[in-house]
Amino acid sequence: MQEEQKLIEKCQNGDFSAFSGLYDAYLSKIYRFVYYRVSHKETAEDLSSQVFLKALKAIGSADFSEKNFSAWLYKIAYNLLIDHYRGNKKDIDLEKAFNLSSDSDLMLDVDKKQRIETLKKAVNILSPKQRDIVIMRVWDELSYKEISVINGDSEDSCKVSFSRSLNKIKESLPLEYFILIFLLNILKTNF
Repeated sequence: MQEEQKLIEKCQNGDFSAFSGLYDAYLSKIYRFVYYRVSHKETAEDLSSQVFLKALKAIGSADFSEKNFSAWLYKIAYNLLIDHYRGNKKDIDLEKAFNLSSDSDLMLDVDKKQRIETLKKAVNILSPKQRDIVIMRVWDELSYKEISVINGDSEDSCKVSFSRSLNKIKESLPLEYFILIFLLNILKTNF
């Protein structure tokens, strides 16, 4: 964290070459955050580069006393995604998250597809805001503080919304499917 703060201070003092350290530290995280929401490699690459371009342009005037750099960067990505879709939220593509392949055992793929359909139905019972909070918390591994900066709610509100969302999902799914939500975190490395 101290290294990150030094890089930020250098950038804010005009040494923009220090931004490469921040870029290296966050590129894969931001790309994954964006890719999961657009499910298209080239679009994710383009939006991710836009995130860092906007961050580089604004870092000199940004105030990190109230928020951390990570949350600020995710907020930029989140806003670019909103601009990208212009209010048309895209469905979650859980099939990509489970990395179904044509050369694996057919029966396992059929079982996975059935589970994914059930999981999609459960996640889609949530409001878009609840769905975003669950995805940011489970899939993107963001803290409640980072989520609160991104969506503009308080940390406590995000915690309550996450808890209520999980309870809502639990009520609509058998236990084995509820566990799959948390397995997304493990399976995302298969992208």
